[in-house]
Amino acid sequence: MWTLDAGAARTDSKSCDEFAFANTLQSAGNSTGPNPVTYSGKECVQTYLRRNPDDTMTLHLRPDAPAPTWKEPCGRSSMSNWQNTQSMQPFGDFIKEQRLMENDNYWLDLDGFTAPAP
Repeated sequence: MWTLDAGAARTDSKSCDEFAFANTLQSAGNSTGPNPVTYSGKECVQTYLRRNPDDTMTLHLRPDAPAPTWKEPCGRSSMSNWQNTQSMQPFGDFIKEQRLMENDNYWLDLDGFTAPAP
């Protein structure tokens, strides 16, 4: 949907990304972490990323996947390869600047996904 929604001919391969990030202790793919999946990524909330006319992105629930219960250990989203590689590119610098070590906790605030404080 990236190419069609862009309004211009763009070619990019399909990709998939997960939350919590694959390289973190909290990743569902980490069998020793706090959120392991027991079978596969199909246990995650399934979404896809769609480009909006103003160049922002919106996550949508995949219509071909089961409705989420919101107790899933992870989220998995289909997106363009460009979006996948660019979206987390700053994370490496964040890790270095904040001096995060293996198994350190951190908070990720995603605009629109974090509940407001009571």
